[in-house]
Amino acid sequence: YTTARTDTYTSTATVLLRPTPGAANTQVLPNLEREREVLASTKTADEVKGKLATAATATELLKELKVEFRPDSDVMQVSFTSTDKAAAAVTAQAFADVYVAQRENAATAYYQTTITTSTDQKNAATKQQGELSTQIDNLQNERAKANGNAQAIATIDTQLNDLRSQLSTLGTTARNLDNLIGDAQRTLATRSPAAEVLRQASPANGPDGLPSLLLLIGG
Repeated sequence: YTTARTDTYTSTATVLLRPTPGAANTQVLPNLEREREVLASTKTADEVKGKLATAATATELLKELKVEFRPDSDVMQVSFTSTDKAAAAVTAQAFADVYVAQRENAATAYYQTTITTSTDQKNAATKQQGELSTQIDNLQNERAKANGNAQAIATIDTQLNDLRSQLSTLGTTARNLDNLIGDAQRTLATRSPAAEVLRQASPANGPDGLPSLLLLIGG
């Protein structure tokens, strides 16, 4: 007797990973085992589901997804299998695109957070500088009115020295923050993306495995 075989089709997209920013201006090399888990996660599948507006659940999508990589490489192959060759290509590409966007958005957010946080800190330092300058001006006016009172002048001078030291420290802090902001802005404008699709998924030329025929099961 015979049975009809249902053809399946597999399409593959290729994704290149680059280092991402880390603490103290370091660059973190991609851990492909971890990144494979991220790409094949429910979170990614949910985004793909939304992107494609498909009725398939995240679990159903992940069942047909395969993510592979060669050791010591920075490339992942994202494959999806379906009975519809067009759907296989579209879904494989969607997984690749969603993952690339996730990784790039995280890298971009790192620099944007650095810029925002450093700008807030610089503004706070600038405000403190203004407050200290006002205190210094007031003390200098008091010193001018001390009428030669040595003890009062000595006390004011001690306070002035302390305030000037604080002002100098804040100036250094503000300059360092300026440098940090500038570095982050330049890097953000010139950096290579944290990931990109090297090869788009395209519809398979033919079905997976054996050709589409009636298979002889028994005699």
